[in-house]
Amino acid sequence: MGQVSSALTQAQSYTDASAANVQDWAKNYTDRAFNRASKQSASAGAIGTAIGMLALGAQGISYSDKLIMSVANYRGQMAAGFGYNHSFGDGKMSVAVGGAIARGGPAFGVSFGIGLHH
Repeated sequence: MGQVSSALTQAQSYTDASAANVQDWAKNYTDRAFNRASKQSASAGAIGTAIGMLALGAQGISYSDKLIMSVANYRGQMAAGFGYNHSFGDGKMSVAVGGAIARGGPAFGVSFGIGLHH
């Protein structure tokens, strides 16, 4: 009986250790996935803020050509924005090109505006 009891104890110890290893691996995998998603979300927030700040930087400048730069931080993630705006037709039309970059990657855009009424 002693050998059977010893074998059962060893098998239980092995199973408990294996289950603990699998549980640790799953927890670490999940933690890494959530951390990566959180950083990507923060990077997108920083890019959105940097692009929004480009619009504010262009406000009130009466020249037909505007070069705008911005820097933003969201949840510890930094982004830099840049843009160029050209107005023509006595300021009734404009073309803008801009973008931002952060650790999560770049974002770019182009816009065209026209004033319909004075």
